[in-house]
Amino acid sequence: MAAPENKLIVLCDGTWAGSETNTKSNIYYLARMIGIDMALYNPAKALPIPYQDLERGVDACYFPGAGLGGTFLEYIFNGITIHDIDQDCFDVYKYIVEHYTPQHEIWMFGFSRGAYTIRCVAGMINNCGILRPMDGNSAPINPDSLNRLCRQVYRIYRSRDPADHPDSPKSLLFKDRVSYNVVTPVKFMGLFDTVGSMGIPYLNPGVGPAFYEFYDNKISNVVEK
Repeated sequence: MAAPENKLIVLCDGTWAGSETNTKSNIYYLARMIGIDMALYNPAKALPIPYQDLERGVDACYFPGAGLGGTFLEYIFNGITIHDIDQDCFDVYKYIVEHYTPQHEIWMFGFSRGAYTIRCVAGMINNCGILRPMDGNSAPINPDSLNRLCRQVYRIYRSRDPADHPDSPKSLLFKDRVSYNVVTPVKFMGLFDTVGSMGIPYLNPGVGPAFYEFYDNKISNVVEK
């Protein structure tokens, strides 16, 4: 099988990192080197910045850090807790699903909490593969169904039920039915200042601080390097 000719690149910045705070991390500079116009960032909304270069065969997206685009209290709360990590993982995974083809190799970069997000998304791919955004008749899946499937992938990844383990019959059947048949779609995963083995903190009402742990602290088998 011929090597993929195109690159699909996702870059996830760290807590409070983005143009709103004028924080320029390694992820920021990587995004700019790739060609992403960082001047397009809107701090009021903290939305991702997609990029495409057909001549070079590059699709890329910069995802700003947590804790941006809200009120002061949201700035503090989201920056120090797990509050929106579910949405971060969903957004990155869905971007990959919407842009990946077998002609792509995936490059993933993350800083701090963005590194946590990247590792989770690699785990989602390890569990469930990369969803094919087409049904059995090669017609595009409607947006609601795609959202539902992406959230199901995240739920399976977070599950501690042995039936949802990456090598379980249930997971293997799920991948066979709805995902691309690619063994190592992630060419490279670059992590800067990643969080520790306990994961990152969240507030557990009535209990106090707890941690969102990784399903598996080993690098996923879907990653080549």
